Amino acid sequence: MSEKRDTEREEIEWVFGLTGGELADKPWAGHKYWYEGVPDYAGEDFADDEEGTQYRTVVCCYACSNPPDELGDEEGTYKLAKVYSNSGETTCPGHSDQDNAGRVTEEQCPLCDMKQGEKHGYIYLGDGWAEAVYKLEPPEEEDDD
Repeated sequence: MSEKRDTEREEIEWVFGLTGGELADKPWAGHKYWYEGVPDYAGEDFADDEEGTQYRTVVCCYACSNPPDELGDEEGTYKLAKVYSNSGETTCPGHSDQDNAGRVTEEQCPLCDMKQGEKHGYIYLGDGWAEAVYKLEPPEEEDDD
């Protein structure tokens, strides 16, 4: 795994508030950043669904395209339920509002790109990043005719 990919993953974790190990380790349906369930802040949007409904959330840049309407795997077909856009930026975890605190100690911060001695700044992924929530559709029941 390359250093850039490691940095991108960590940047995504901070920008989307997924620093608790939520992101899956292996790609799913062609997407390298995803997790089981829905975003914490979006729980109300799915409160009326049946208990046990399965969701997967893909974190991806959709600046030049829309998320696919469906994704599938051996479990079945997941249909796009909702998309939550994001600014693509957040304050670097090393940042501090205090004058002499929050300074970069290494040559350059891998997250916010500030140089040694400068104050930590912002992590910026870029425009177009979003969380696309997919719902596992129940299998179609066969007629017994």
